[in-house]
Amino acid sequence: MWGVMLGLPIDGRPVVGSTNINWQILCGELLGRIHPPDKLKGARFSMSWFSDVFGVLPDDANDVTVQQYARAYILEMIGGSIFADKSGDKVHLQWLGLLRDFDIAGSYSWGSATLAWLYRELCRATKPNTKDIGGALILVQLWAWSRFPHMTPDILSIQPIDYGVDAAGQPLPQGPHGVRLFGSYMLCGLDYCLTGQEIWRSVVPLICTNIVEMHCPDRLQHVITRDSLSLPMAYDDEYMVWYRSITRRHIDQQSARFDVLLKEKNQTKPCLGRASSKLSSPDSGFSEA
Repeated sequence: MWGVMLGLPIDGRPVVGSTNINWQILCGELLGRIHPPDKLKGARFSMSWFSDVFGVLPDDANDVTVQQYARAYILEMIGGSIFADKSGDKVHLQWLGLLRDFDIAGSYSWGSATLAWLYRELCRATKPNTKDIGGALILVQLWAWSRFPHMTPDILSIQPIDYGVDAAGQPLPQGPHGVRLFGSYMLCGLDYCLTGQEIWRSVVPLICTNIVEMHCPDRLQHVITRDSLSLPMAYDDEYMVWYRSITRRHIDQQSARFDVLLKEKNQTKPCLGRASSKLSSPDSGFSEA
């Protein structure tokens, strides 16, 4: 459903491309501007330069200029949200090469690439010395609000939104793209909200340039039907045994050590109980006062 939330296609060509490119020539060709050397770090470009140079589209802009401004705007969206990195103000120019032809650019599976990038960023965030995280974190926030209702902010009032019109004077589509209600999704009437729905729960690799992450929605099909518990489950509880058998529980060495200690603690309790019984038995020579 992340494709519905962000309005990105999930069926299409994989988001891959070459990075063996002269970035200065590429910018001059597709943006009509040669970037200042101090704005480029490796292959990442400062997004503040895009705001300064491509802030307002000229009134007399021709089709080529409109396309250049559109590429700059899309790059800002990519670097600031969809494929955000930990720098906070830079975007990789590899995405610019994919925007050469807008028809071809629209055929890529941007939704799958977005999720692959986010999965990799979540993995990197588990390292002990990591302080920042990138990716489309709005998806993590929506997931948290859906799974932990007590974290969800209260909606005091719904204010009307003026969505405006496009260049031809036609009303722009209204949002949101999808709304979660009573455990199911109520989708808007736009066709792209349902595009690719036959593969929403496919078990497939997600590809984003050099990143490949597995999409495994089948791991979420188990439904808990037992009553809610006020106390933590025992380590050898039937559900916990099943949970450990299908879940990747160790994301770093520290959590693995904690699980081993927890297991040893639960295995030690019966032994201590038997030892205590022997010490208090009449034949042991020891008894309670």
